[in-house]
Amino acid sequence: MVYKKIQTTTVPTTLTEVYGAAVDTIISKIHVFNPNDSDCTVDVYFVDKTVESEYLDDNVNLNNTGAYSLEIASLNTDVLGEGLTFTLNQSIYMKSSANVTVHVFGKVNES
Repeated sequence: MVYKKIQTTTVPTTLTEVYGAAVDTIISKIHVFNPNDSDCTVDVYFVDKTVESEYLDDNVNLNNTGAYSLEIASLNTDVLGEGLTFTLNQSIYMKSSANVTVHVFGKVNES
């Protein structure tokens, strides 16, 4: 198994109503195109500076690169095989609806 970068993608986020007020953006799923083997373990790193630590769940760790590392709860391949949807084990709350830059890494088999 080799740990390598799969993709960098930008996730457009939209304001989500929370308790009746559109004040935060909630991200719970990320869809990316994965040209590699879809059967891989994936880590997702949020590097958007608009994400603030007080909006993150306690089990989201800020790693030494300054990016937020979130574990993936489930990994679902599209019916058409066009990409993957990553379901996070917690949602991320943002203060704005700006695009989020996401780095996707995975442990993949190299033949």
